[in-house]
Amino acid sequence: MIKAALIDVDNTLLDFNECAKQSMKKGFEMYGLPFNRDDYAVFMRINNHLWEEIERGNLSKEELLQMRWNLIFKELGIEEDGPAFERVFRSSIAESHCLVEGARELMEYLSAKYRVFFATNGFTRPQKNRLELAGLWPFAEDMFVSESIGCNKPERGFFDYCFARMGDIGK
Repeated sequence: MIKAALIDVDNTLLDFNECAKQSMKKGFEMYGLPFNRDDYAVFMRINNHLWEEIERGNLSKEELLQMRWNLIFKELGIEEDGPAFERVFRSSIAESHCLVEGARELMEYLSAKYRVFFATNGFTRPQKNRLELAGLWPFAEDMFVSESIGCNKPERGFFDYCFARMGDIGK
């Protein structure tokens, strides 16, 4: 019998891709840079690669924050301070909360039947803020974040930690 649901946040409940696109566009406008779909495609390719490296244990989140925009700007031929733009981008992302279609209904349904928990490799404060702004935070009991646990999804240690904290739910 299912007793609990462990739900990923980005691109399951919150549309990270759309939030990132809006945040990138906003940052480019602040810097007086033109923005187009090709710029966003470069961001997505590099960002996805970096997060895959994090999930494989080859890169830390801190390294991502230092290098992400330097790599993107280099490929786009833009001479700007990558880590400074990262701060602008992350500030905007923390305030973004584009829902994936059906996310609210899913959370209403699940929370009425099961204990619900969020799981994320994202950063703690921005993720919590985004879930609160989206109105999804009240549907879950807790959020498990890889940076607090010390290992990333989908590593076994991440889920062992989650199950231990969730109490008597079976596996």
